[in-house]
Amino acid sequence: MAKLTQEIINFIVDTKDSNSEITYQNIADEIKSNFGIDTNKQAVGRAYRAFKNKSDTVENEPKQKAQAETKTAKEETKKPTAEKAEVKPKKKRTTDKNKITLTIQVDKNIAEQFKRIAKENDRNQSQLIREWIKKYCRENGQAKLF
Repeated sequence: MAKLTQEIINFIVDTKDSNSEITYQNIADEIKSNFGIDTNKQAVGRAYRAFKNKSDTVENEPKQKAQAETKTAKEETKKPTAEKAEVKPKKKRTTDKNKITLTIQVDKNIAEQFKRIAKENDRNQSQLIREWIKKYCRENGQAKLF
């Protein structure tokens, strides 16, 4: 298997960004037909995620630098106090009050297979289930909810 060139990585990113439903296997097949290079869905997924992680880091660098400078400036202006600072407990994450958590039971083998297939298609289980619930409601007369 050949190393993926920047041209192929750009193809992967453009293809996945333009169609989030496309699987990594389908992209690997398109790479074979368009570029004549054998690759697999794992390599395509790694390349896509690496590119996205790299671009997220680059986009966030100015923000992180500004936050660090602000923090340093605040620390320099702090006056030492004789009192010991009170440690506040971290706040619990709050969720949208219009949302609930559903707990379901499914056969262990089905759950494992579902998790594996969702991961292979770069989706998470909750996202897929939410989409299926919305689709079911739309098809059964509750479209006004969305």
